[in-house]
Amino acid sequence: MANYEQSWKIKKVMAKNIQYYMNLHHKSRTEMCEALGVKYTTFTDWVKGNVYPRIDKIELMADYF
Repeated sequence: MANYEQSWKIKKVMAKNIQYYMNLHHKSRTEMCEALGVKYTTFTDWVKGNVYPRIDKIELMADYF
């Protein structure tokens, strides 16, 4: 149970950070999807904290911002 809780918290932190940088740079989900080459539904899962992005996508976001 502890691993599940920790995983959930990490996903939520990532989601919060993605939202923060999107707001900071005035980017929409659609713009982010186009820039990163991911499907809208995948990106939405990241933003909602349902799924954690792969490391290569995290790198792309870091480079983008």
